[in-house]
Amino acid sequence: MKLEEGTVIAVHGPLVRVQIGDRTLVMASRRRLTWVGGTPRSARLVVGDRVRAEMRAEDGVIVEVAARENSLCRAAPHSGRPQLLAANIDQALLVFAASRPEPKRGLLDRFLAACHSARIRAVITINKIDHGMEEIEQWLPIYENLGYEVLRVSAR
Repeated sequence: MKLEEGTVIAVHGPLVRVQIGDRTLVMASRRRLTWVGGTPRSARLVVGDRVRAEMRAEDGVIVEVAARENSLCRAAPHSGRPQLLAANIDQALLVFAASRPEPKRGLLDRFLAACHSARIRAVITINKIDHGMEEIEQWLPIYENLGYEVLRVSAR
């Protein structure tokens, strides 16, 4: 039995998809995980967690979770309690359409506040610029003047 390090890339109920080197494996975690640095408030695995797994051939079980550098939270829809979304994030690309669907400036502000609070670099990405940018060209310079990088792109 050997320990291998990986990163959680998806959580599907009790099963977790982990990237270990160039392999992607689906595995379970022990009921009582070892949380390096102490058990966090939200002691459940999320995307971005760095883990160690006990491996037997191609099968493994997660046994340890490294301390989180940062985490992204939101208020849960019905209860309003903090809900952990992801951990160990280097950068967030906040992607909004230029016109359709109509970009919600308030939603962008909430995402930017969450990123700022978690010390995550946020890049505003405006997609579908080929559909016109009349609505957003009025307010995008505000974010650029605040120091945010704004990318204008088209998938086309």
